[in-house]
Amino acid sequence: EDHTHDPWSDWAQNSRADFALASLRKCLPLPSGAVLWSPRAHPLPRASVSLERERASLNKLAGQVLKQQYLDGHRVEKQAFRDLASSGEAKIASGEPSGMPAHSVELLRSFPVLSWRRQRQANYEQAARENFSGPVKLLVPEAGAQAFSLALVVEGRAARDRLRDELIRHRVFPAVLWPLDRTVAPGVTDADRVLSASLLSIHCDFRYD
Repeated sequence: EDHTHDPWSDWAQNSRADFALASLRKCLPLPSGAVLWSPRAHPLPRASVSLERERASLNKLAGQVLKQQYLDGHRVEKQAFRDLASSGEAKIASGEPSGMPAHSVELLRSFPVLSWRRQRQANYEQAARENFSGPVKLLVPEAGAQAFSLALVVEGRAARDRLRDELIRHRVFPAVLWPLDRTVAPGVTDADRVLSASLLSIHCDFRYD
């Protein structure tokens, strides 16, 4: 089971799968790292940290630090942190499986993840009280799970793109996730592609009040 979107959900806590995983770098501000566990207590593989993976993670960490400096108004070139981030991202997903680098482990230990999750829940609930109806509908997670963003379904790609442009004009930066335009895989239907082209995701995590 993949619990990346909410590793702290009731589903994750009560899982009876043979193995479960979560990509922590996708739900927390980590440069790298994931978690693998076995709800059924199966033996887990041991993986040492590869030097190549550690370098890639450090590139991403440096990119994150420089981006924060840039956002704080310091004299940092945008391309500098973008190059570090893209280089790290490309190399972090290559090669043999690796354990988490020490700097990611220490960052993870320092994060108040449960209070961050509560903030995300509060942000989601506040936004969900808005009137999402008609041409824009809000997807609601199952009970016991916390949505990682506001997932909106808009009536078609053109309307979705217009809404996206309007939000960006007001300095709200949504994401287009799960694109299926060019996906050829068993089980992917035309209806899936239509839904994919209609989705827009707006962040509601702990960075926002």
